[in-house]
Amino acid sequence: MFKMNVLDWVALVLIILCGLDVGLSGLFNVNLLSTLLGPASLISFGLYALFSIASVYMIYTALKKTQNK
Repeated sequence: MFKMNVLDWVALVLIILCGLDVGLSGLFNVNLLSTLLGPASLISFGLYALFSIASVYMIYTALKKTQNK
């Protein structure tokens, strides 16, 4: 089984939050981050950047795991 370190868990939580935000936006036309933080908040831009970095990290982790088999 694959052991997850702290960075893996943080990336996973960020991916889940991103999925919820995109899901709410697609289904109900509600952008959760804009609603909570304001439409053009610097914090929301930072969170979107973290979502992107977490996505790339999870792709890297998945590829690394499949190559170790």
